[in-house]
Parts: sequence; structure tokens; C-alpha cells
Amino acid sequence: MHGGPPRFLPSDLTRPMTRRFFDANSLCKTVLLALAVMLSCGADPSASSVHRSQPLNAEARSEAERLSPSTLGGATRGFTDASVRADFVLPEPATVSAEKLKELADTIAVIRQRPALSKHQLSALVVDLDTGQVLYESDSTRPQKPASNTKMFTTAAALELLGPDHTLSTKVYLTGTPTDKGTLEGDLIVVGDQDPSVSEHFYNPPEIPYQTLAKAVSAKGAVHFKGSLVMAGDFLFKGFRYDTLDVEKHRKAAGDAFKAALNGVGISIKERKDVPTIELPPEAELVAEWRSPPVSTIVTVTNQLSHNEFADNLSRHLGLIIGGESSFAAGTKVVKDWLLAAGVDTEGLVLNDGSGLSHDNRATAAQFVALIRYMESRPTAELWRHSMSVAGENGTFVARMKGDDTRGRVFAKSGTLDGTLATSGVLLSKHGNHRIAFSLLLDQVKSRKLGRTALDDMVQAFAGDLLQQGSPPEAPVLRMVRNVAGGLEVSWSAVEGADGYRVWLSDDGATWSPQVARGCTAERLKLRDVPAGKKVYIRVSAVSKSGESTPSDVYGAAVGEGAARLLLVDGDDRWQDEPAKENAMGAAHAFMAEYGQAIDGVAFDTCANEETAASLPLSGYPLVIWALGEEAGESKALTALERDTLEGYLKQGGALWITGSELGFDLLTEGDDGKRFLEEVLKVRFASDDACTLVARANGGAFGGSNLIGFNTPGFMDITTPDVLSPVNGARSNLAYEGGTSGSAGIEYDGDYKLLVWGFPFESIDSGARRNEVMVQGLKFFGMLP
Repeated sequence: MHGGPPRFLPSDLTRPMTRRFFDANSLCKTVLLALAVMLSCGADPSASSVHRSQPLNAEARSEAERLSPSTLGGATRGFTDASVRADFVLPEPATVSAEKLKELADTIAVIRQRPALSKHQLSALVVDLDTGQVLYESDSTRPQKPASNTKMFTTAAALELLGPDHTLSTKVYLTGTPTDKGTLEGDLIVVGDQDPSVSEHFYNPPEIPYQTLAKAVSAKGAVHFKGSLVMAGDFLFKGFRYDTLDVEKHRKAAGDAFKAALNGVGISIKERKDVPTIELPPEAELVAEWRSPPVSTIVTVTNQLSHNEFADNLSRHLGLIIGGESSFAAGTKVVKDWLLAAGVDTEGLVLNDGSGLSHDNRATAAQFVALIRYMESRPTAELWRHSMSVAGENGTFVARMKGDDTRGRVFAKSGTLDGTLATSGVLLSKHGNHRIAFSLLLDQVKSRKLGRTALDDMVQAFAGDLLQQGSPPEAPVLRMVRNVAGGLEVSWSAVEGADGYRVWLSDDGATWSPQVARGCTAERLKLRDVPAGKKVYIRVSAVSKSGESTPSDVYGAAVGEGAARLLLVDGDDRWQDEPAKENAMGAAHAFMAEYGQAIDGVAFDTCANEETAASLPLSGYPLVIWALGEEAGESKALTALERDTLEGYLKQGGALWITGSELGFDLLTEGDDGKRFLEEVLKVRFASDDACTLVARANGGAFGGSNLIGFNTPGFMDITTPDVLSPVNGARSNLAYEGGTSGSAGIEYDGDYKLLVWGFPFESIDSGARRNEVMVQGLKFFGMLP
């Protein structure tokens, strides 16, 4: 809910003055949205003198009268001035002077003269994505070994071609029917399509997928197979990170592990066959299927750990799904064809694998920068960017680039082969909030250590204050986006030193276009004539002569025929106040857009938690969804005032869905009143601080039965200690943790009021499709949907 230097999973943390290449459909929808609404900016008399009202011309005065409080009734309570201003003229982003460009080139030239680089070859390109200005270039079109930077091509193609929610599967078939004594004459066939699930990077223990499948086989009544265990297709069993993918080795290891899982549930099977492909017999019955975590999670593990087998596996999977063949040749062709379609000049590009282990791979710095530029224009931009290692924080860059200008601001992929080093990625500049795309490919390096230091120093050189325009203003704090008569109303905090604000509009909370952003000199606006059912997402940045702030959090609303029936409350301050490794910049977030995008058919508003006890009473909403993320400690999951507000609302017959991984733990630190609120109002008892798993299973009630919910979102919101909760005082469990310590992950209560309480955040569910499904189930529980 804060501003501050900005996320998510799928928002855009980058500087809002973007020169971006947009998907035509998304851009057209956003432009149509902008044309469909008129922005009315008004002055709040409590704001600083910078925002005092200006004299109105006749046209503006007429518009002010139409949008005055008397026209809108009580909908504008808290705003006493509805004056309308002409749009604030938004400045163009600053560029680097010729003098500073020469200084940068000279600095890098000195670095390149170091003894460790005496015979080096450098293909380099550094471009400011927000202005298009080339900051540095050296042989940027010369093909060189890309090493593990190759994974950037593979993972980007996977996100774009397969989609972030795409999953890989392991399916189990039976041929024949068990007898009354549990004997089955046929085979048990396990078909893999490169599912990497059996890994410590996804589950605790890693064997959970096979154990779950084995339980499903046992439930069919088979305990003894006279046929064979057939392992068919491609498997990835506990990927070994540094190895080249060996499909046959993994098929055998997967078969051994699956047989052990069968034995663990009392099933015996003696014969074993491992085959690359199989034509299923007509009588084969699908007994169970395991779906992997989504591609969005897989690419993050792949890039941050530089996991060679995961990358090669993704490449072969692309070959199978898009090209019709599971092979490196098919996979790399799919990637190259996609790059060409994305506008990347592929001349000289040679790909033999998906990982970069091949010494025969070739790529140029220009190709990597073109890829980055394209991906930064996509709805998957932040997913892909946050799949990279963060300088000074995690992955292969955890111990590199720890300076103030780079730590937490560089999202990059490393690369290492004998004599070869590579570093490519995006810098979110501290000076001007520009996005800087860069690729540095270094060959013929004598020392890995000294070569990496040289690359880091080059990044530090263009991460410095090249613009020399002073510090940009702080980001605004978005207060609310709410339905009012005739449209939507947006308000935010005043920012000291701001000359005006850039107000961004999006129809999905992920794609943002400067072409439809508007300038405004006050701290509120109205969007008129937005059609019922339309979702609108907003973020705001402050503008001054010293540049532009990073954007605020992203809030949204869905327009209803009348007042909204649902209020989304952003209670996640800790994301910015106590930055985690995945958010070292203390960035703003788009968590509430995750909720909004999952809601269909219900009009909703969004506000910061501070507004619930002030200008936006809960009593006007039949349902409140309160997002806490990992809120705890100094940030407090729920303050005493918020607890009083919620208790009063529920006693009046309200309904609450509250999710957060530290809710129970933190309330117990609030003494007797916190414990009373937790048990008597929220109907849960705190059982344990850490479930030791990132998977929950629906066990009846609101969310049905048996469906798994994964909440492993590395690089976005890394849930470290999900609360284990026990239902009390008439509540019942509806979610149970899978693996780990087990126990309840969620409860429901249907008495004098209705409740859903989760021990992990809704926004951390790792699949958009699963979020949508769960949201529908929850809204049905509350009677918001039929």
C-alpha cells in the first residue's frame, strides 16, 4: 500500500516514463479504456500549497459543476473541491549528455585494460529503455559464447509460448482391473512429459508427487501387479543443476523412485521397463495425474540457480509441445523461430541446447538487449525480470554488485564457461528511475574472479548518476480506487516537491502504456462513463524537475450498476517497510491486481488498510477481503484499531476473507487481546509457525476436496513460514498442508457471520488459473456468486 521506490507478479516496477514496444491487442484495449474515460482532477484543500486551485476557464467550470459534490451526492465525501484542471504537461525523460557518455566510455576503457583482460573479446551493448539512448557499445553484433545467458532465450520463450500457468505432467495408467484380492494382471504405465516436480526446489519432501500418485493407484485396489512398471517418456528426477541433461539416466532414476513410492503404500511390482515413447493400449485407464508447478515458478528456479538440467528440460519441452518432438534440435528451433518473430535479429545466433553448456553456442550482446527490450514490453515482463538473480541478494549474484547503485537494482543472468563470462539483464537505475538493458559477453578471460570483478565494475559505471538532475520525488501512496456515481474515484497522498502526477491506466494491472497516462496536479481524479463490469487498474507517480518517482502500488476496481459489493483491503506494508530479498528496493507492489483479476461478476473497490478506519467504512460492503501477505513484526498484521474495526463489522453481520502467512503468529505477540481476537473473532488457534511446505490441499467445505493449491512464487513473494491454524469455536478446516508438518492451512466459519481465514497469502498462489478457480469458490461460499 506504500509508494516508495518501486513490483508483480504481474505489475511493472519500472520507471513509468517508458518507451516500450507493446502487444498490439493490449495497447489497443488500454487506449480504448483511456478514450472511454475522462479524467477530472481536483484539489484537496489539505494538500500542500503546491497544489492550490488554479483559476478555471469556462469549459473547466462547467465540468466542475457537473462533477460537484451536489451532483454526486455523498459519493465524494471527504473531497470538498471538485475543480477541474487542465492536464499537467508531462515532461519527456532526460537523456545523458555527450560529456557523461564520453566519461562512461573512458571508464570502461580503463577497466578493459586490466591484466586479466589483456587478450579479451567483449561484445557489449547498454541501452536506456525509457529513452532509446545507447549508453555504451562495443562489437555488439559479434557472435560470442553466451554461456548460461542462453537460459534467457529459453525461459523467455517458455513464458511467452507456453504461458506462465502452463504445467508439465506425470500421468499414471492401468491396464486391467484388480481382482477382489488386489491382483492385477496388466501393467502400470507412468507417462512423463518432462515434469520436473520431483525436486527439493518445489516440494518437501521432493518425492511428494510420486507418493501422491502411488496413493491414487492404491485407492484403485491394486496391491500386486503381475505385469510391469513401464516408465515412458521424459522425466526429470531431482535435477542435478550442473549436469547436461541425460534423459535415459533420469528415466531410470524416476522409475526407481516411483517403485519405492509404490512399495511405501503396500504395492508390489517386480517387472520394469523403461522406454522413450509408448502407444497406450486401448484399455489403458488414466488413474491419476500430477501437474508440476507453473512455468512461471520453473523459470525462476532455472534462472536464479542457473539450473542447467531445468533449462535443457524446458528446451526439449518446447520442442515437444510446439515442435512435436522432444529433442534439443526441435527445442532450439522453436526458440530461434520465436526470437525472430519477436523482432530479434537472429543472424549469427547458434543454439545447441537450452542451458548454454555447449561451447558451440553463439549469440551477440545486441540479441540479448533486443530480447530484454521485447520482454519488458510484455505482460510477463516482471515475471521474467524477477526470475533473474538480484545483485547482492540471491542466486548467482548474491555476493556480487553490493554497492548502493546496484544492490537490489540489477536483475541479471550470469554465465560461465572456461575462458568465458557473461552478464546480461536490467538495471532499475537509482538516478532517474530509468530501466537500463545491458549485455556484456566476455571471451578469452584469464581469471574468472578478476573477470567477474571487471564485469561488475562496468555495470557499476553505468549505474552511477549519469543524468545529473538530482533526486526524483518519492512515490505517492495510493489511498483508494472506488465506485462513485457516474464512474470511479481515485485518490492518493500528496508528495512534497512534486509539480504534478502521472496517472497510469491499465485494463489488466500488468500492461502500462505512456500513451494513455495523464498528467494531474492534484491528488485525486474521477473516471467517468466507465461501463458496468469494466475493470480498471491505477498506479500513480510523482513528477518534478528532478525527474519522476517510481510508481505507487497498483489498485483496481470493477464498475458496478450501483455501489460495489466487495472491498479489497491492502494490508501489506511489510513488503516495502522491511524489504525481503525478492524486493530489496522496497518496491511498490501489484498484489491487489492479483485479487482483482481473479474476480469476475462482482463489483469491487480497493483501498489501503489505513482507510478502513477513516474515510472508507467497511459497513458499506457485504464482503471484505483483507490481504496481509507476510505482514508481522513492526508492520503489525492487524493493529488494535483494525481489530476493533473488523470485530465491529463482523458483529453487524459482515463477511471476511483474510489471508496471510504470519497472521496467527503476529496476533499472539499482541497479548491477551490479540489471542482473544484470533480465537473468538477469527475462530482459529495458532498451531505452528511453519508448515514446512508450500502446498495445500482442499479437504472439503468451500474449496471442495483433493485439489492442490501451490504457493511457491520465488522472486515474487517467497513465503518462508506459513502459519498452521486449528479451527475453534464452530469453525472447520477447509485446507490442509500437503507434506511438511501437515495441519490446517485454512478454516471457514458460517454462523452469525461468515469467515475464511488462511495461513498463507492468496496472492502467493502460483497459478493464475488456480487463483481464479479458488476465488470463484470463495465468492460462492460468501453468496456473492450463484
